Amino acid sequence: MTTTVTLEVECEITGTCSNPALPRWHYAHQVHGITVRAVLELQPSPDHTERDLELKRDELGTALQDWADRSLAGRDLNGAMRIENMSLERMATWLFETWAQHYLDLAAVRVQDTQDESVWVTYRPAEA
Repeated sequence: MTTTVTLEVECEITGTCSNPALPRWHYAHQVHGITVRAVLELQPSPDHTERDLELKRDELGTALQDWADRSLAGRDLNGAMRIENMSLERMATWLFETWAQHYLDLAAVRVQDTQDESVWVTYRPAEA
């Protein structure tokens, strides 16, 4: 029996966004600042040693945060992600689709708005 190892890599994304589909009274209807924590769940092959996984997590964590800082930090996330009506669900899906091209062992993406740390949204594609 093979044990599945999940490697989590985290980054923080800060920018602005809005969701005009929401009622006008809702704070997210207007452009507002947002900081989210994004966590990639990777399922590397079981032949990696614990040290390999530690190095991979550190390397990917640095690369991921550098990418987020370079590509998204301080920007209008609706425009950068090409999402008209922003939601955590749409953001998680976009992040998965963007990063799956680079991380073949990507299993899921979790996103959390840091203003409400009790809410996590997970995008995990259906098994084929």
